[in-house]
Amino acid sequence: DAVHRRELAYGPKDRRTSAMLSVLANTMAMSGDLKGAIDAHRRALEAAEAAFGLAHPETAIIRQNLGDDFLYGLDLPPAVQSLSAAVDTLSAANGPKSRGVAIAATDLAFAHLLKGDAQRAFDVAERTIATFAESFPKHPVYAMALLARHQAGLALGKPARVDDLELALTLSDDLPPFEKGRVQLALGTAVTDTKRAWALVTAAKENLATTTLPLIEQERSRAEQWLSTK
Repeated sequence: DAVHRRELAYGPKDRRTSAMLSVLANTMAMSGDLKGAIDAHRRALEAAEAAFGLAHPETAIIRQNLGDDFLYGLDLPPAVQSLSAAVDTLSAANGPKSRGVAIAATDLAFAHLLKGDAQRAFDVAERTIATFAESFPKHPVYAMALLARHQAGLALGKPARVDDLELALTLSDDLPPFEKGRVQLALGTAVTDTKRAWALVTAAKENLATTTLPLIEQERSRAEQWLSTK
C-alpha cells in the first residue's frame, strides 16, 4: 500500500512516511476504526518526532489527531494528555492566540469536560472563544468552542447559553454532520419552543447517526432518549 511504499522508499521515520500515515489514520478515524487510527497516528507521531523534532508544529498536529482518536473513543486520560501537549507545543511555536491553538484547545475543553473536570473545561473554552471571536469569527470550530462552554457551564450549574448555541448553529454548516448534530442537540434541548426543539433534536439524531464513534453514539443515545420522553 502507499504507506509501505513510502517506508521502503524513505524509511519508517521520514517526514513523507509520517504524512502518509497521518492521512491513513485520519481516514480510519472518520470511518469509525479508532483502533487502527490510534496505531497509525502513533506510528506517524514517531516518524514526525524523528523527522521534525518534539517541538515542531507538524508533530503537535499529529499528537492532536491522536488525542482526538482517544477523545472520540472516550478514552479520556490519554486524550487530555495528548491534547494538552499539542496545545502547549502549538502555543510555543505559533503563539497562544493562533488558529491551531484554538482548534486544539476546543478539543481539550471537551476532553476535560468528559473526564469530569467541568471548571477546567469551562476555563479552556472561555479562552478559546475569546480567540475565535477576536481573530477567527467565521471558523466552524468556533461553534464547537461555544458548545463546549455551554456544556461545561451546565455541569457547573450555570444557565443554558441559548444565544451562544444559536450562533454555533449558524457556524455549523461546514462541520461534519455528526458535529453539527451535537450543536443541534444542545440547542434543541435548551430552547423553550417545543415545535422547534423537536425539529432540532430530530435533525440531530439523523446527523449523529452518520458515524459510529463512541462519543457521537453517546450523544445519539441522548437524542433518542429525549425524543422518547416527548
